[in-house]
Amino acid sequence: MTMTNGGDHTGQLTVLGAGRLPQPEGGPSVSLLEVFPNRFPHRPYVVSMAFPEYTSLCPVTGQPDFGTIVVEFIPDQKCVESKSFKLYMFAYRNHQSFMESITNTILEDFVEALDPMWCRVKGLFSPRGATYLHVFAEHYKKLDDPAKAEEVRRRLEARSGPPYMGQVAMHALLIDIGNTSLKIGVAGIEGLVASYTLPTDTQQSGDGLGLQLAYLLGHAGFGTPATGPGNVALDGCVISSVVPGMNPLVTHACKRFLELTPRFAHRDLPIPLENRYERPNEVGADRLVGAFGARRLLPDVRSVVSVDYGTATNFDCVTGNAYLGGLICPGVMSSLGALATRTAQLPRIALTAHADVPIVGRSTVTSLNHGFLFGFASMTEGLYARLTKTLEGPVAFVATGGFAPDVARVVDCFDLVRPDLVLEGLRLLWLESRD
Repeated sequence: MTMTNGGDHTGQLTVLGAGRLPQPEGGPSVSLLEVFPNRFPHRPYVVSMAFPEYTSLCPVTGQPDFGTIVVEFIPDQKCVESKSFKLYMFAYRNHQSFMESITNTILEDFVEALDPMWCRVKGLFSPRGATYLHVFAEHYKKLDDPAKAEEVRRRLEARSGPPYMGQVAMHALLIDIGNTSLKIGVAGIEGLVASYTLPTDTQQSGDGLGLQLAYLLGHAGFGTPATGPGNVALDGCVISSVVPGMNPLVTHACKRFLELTPRFAHRDLPIPLENRYERPNEVGADRLVGAFGARRLLPDVRSVVSVDYGTATNFDCVTGNAYLGGLICPGVMSSLGALATRTAQLPRIALTAHADVPIVGRSTVTSLNHGFLFGFASMTEGLYARLTKTLEGPVAFVATGGFAPDVARVVDCFDLVRPDLVLEGLRLLWLESRD
């Protein structure tokens, strides 16, 4: 059996360190969870694992369900290896089941794999029809040792607190100010719990923007001075901005209507990446925050590339903890806008294609949809092939931006698809700033 110099047994682990994540076949199974010996069975301690990109399918409609899965356990003789946990969660992507069943299935699989002293699974599912569904399932192991049982009880009692949506002072407002839109999110310690999009408008008043923010937060169940008490209080506000004209408007809105003093990424909150740009201040905060988020989400690979399908298409590269720079290519909407200025009768298109290969269009709409989708897919595949040869490997790719899910559906080079990667990066900055 292989043992590290820290005393951990690793000989039975096959997934960790294997480079790119394989695609689990056959759906979720307890066999995907790899375990290793717990070196401290005499000491009850809590392990918490969160998977904020959970996806499965509704068994009735076939529509995707999204959410965050949090697994907490007190190990007995075994612990679960984190990368195998990721693969286990990935296997739910095409799995059809109700959220209540999924949460309990995950609990049963962890109990079977680990036989823990205690385990709790929290399914924090994204809202449908303005309704939040959070499912909590729990297991207690019957312990023969009264002293250990009492110690476990005290450990859990000390950890207990209000329900997830009732936690106070553990949520932050996140705002990504882009050239086209404001992406607004509310996140807790375990992931994004609500998100909205507003247009970027430097001509509006700070009061108007503040009232919009207060309404959206009240809609999500968060208390503000404008809406009165809600279920959850906000602990802070973190902003990424590439539109300087919006900064005083957002600051005014947050201070007057939310009683929050925003902190701007890069200006007030240093981004913990070594910036190797020739002129570091030229890099947009959104690019650095997205690269930081990708780095934190995939810490086990040498290099990560964040591909943002926004106003421009940005390829931002990180090796180790160094932001190297990237590539800036035409964006989907800016390309479409440029085409529209020269085409009088350009039809409105959805930028989707219900096919895995391009179709020779027999209408302008089909020609545009397939031309844009597969054109950007080919650009992505070409730059993926070149960058994997240029960067130190292994290399992982993360897709983000509103167009990311469409491109990711017809290419296989992405390890993660996170449309709100900048918001996730802001959430991680907020969490690290609390330490």
